[in-house]
Amino acid sequence: MDFFSTQRYAEVNAKVRKDFIAEAAAWGSLGDANRLRGNYQLVITNLEKSLAIANKLNTSELRVSVFNSLANAHRTYAKTL
Repeated sequence: MDFFSTQRYAEVNAKVRKDFIAEAAAWGSLGDANRLRGNYQLVITNLEKSLAIANKLNTSELRVSVFNSLANAHRTYAKTL
């Protein structure tokens, strides 16, 4: 099982268990994997999904983490333009 299959399994499992923090973390991890592959637009999409969950949960720690990742993704993407 490759990383993306494992990631998708974790994402589905998190939704089934209604573990929204795990779902947000799964989107963040998928964003990190896409960053390593250089797919910055998909990174941003993944992290925005994570941020939406963090906002629903009203967890400042998770939001700070996602905002940091988003800033890094935008900065790295801008360097490729």
